[in-house]
Amino acid sequence: MAMLVMYFLGVQLRILPIIGNGNLKSMIMPMLSLGIPMICSYTRQVRVAVLEELSGNYVIGMRSRGVSERRILFAHVLPNAMIPIVNMLGLSLGGLLGGATVVESIYSWKGIGSMVVSAIAMSVALQSDLLLADEPTSALDVTVQAQVINTLMELHKTHQTTIVMVTHNLGVAAYIADYIAVMKNGEVVEMGKRDEIIYQPQHIYTKMLLASIPNMEVVDFAYEGCCN
Repeated sequence: MAMLVMYFLGVQLRILPIIGNGNLKSMIMPMLSLGIPMICSYTRQVRVAVLEELSGNYVIGMRSRGVSERRILFAHVLPNAMIPIVNMLGLSLGGLLGGATVVESIYSWKGIGSMVVSAIAMSVALQSDLLLADEPTSALDVTVQAQVINTLMELHKTHQTTIVMVTHNLGVAAYIADYIAVMKNGEVVEMGKRDEIIYQPQHIYTKMLLASIPNMEVVDFAYEGCCN
């Protein structure tokens, strides 16, 4: 989508700048690239939700009492249909923030990914003995996630920096950590070496987290590859 937008609006029509330079006009193409796919998806979801509500018994009852179609649609159907859409908006937030690859790589904008890497680089320059990484891969594109993780591992290997990572992604923890502590409601429920937590979990919450990872074989392969 980003390449199509760039080709038609930037190359063919020449109405928008291809490379970002900090002004509002240069932000239009990145916003279109991220927004158009979401608009298509949400349009379809809204249509399905509205049609489902229109077939409900309460709509049939209001029509039988002579309530106008306009009132039925705007006062009852649309508010009920928006409930799952609002939930989708929350889930889509990570996807919007994760558009770092589009914004950074294609349009030459500095996004979240580059900011995270810059923060790690500052730690290197200061030669810190301890680095606290609070959700360093959250809401990032997979490619940018890999860049951040590799940068952290190189920092540990080169400068012997101790890294404390806070993450909700147990797969990332399994890839990078030597020791893992699992927390629930602000309390540590299980702690131990990486292999003990991944392969011999004791707490039910840890088992639930591991069960939520689609393919642990991918994590195993990545971990083995990093340690050889």
